[in-house]
Amino acid sequence: MGQGKILFLATVYTHLAAFHIPFMRFFQKQGFEVHTAASSAEGV
Repeated sequence: MGQGKILFLATVYTHLAAFHIPFMRFFQKQGFEVHTAASSAEGV
């Protein structure tokens, strides 16, 4: 059984892609189920 679930939230997807991918991978390797939520619109 996994450790738990983690949700990363951001205003726009590009923020997640630019800053949080290493953290997401880290938590996945630790056994967490990782989810994200963001708008597909570009930030201004």
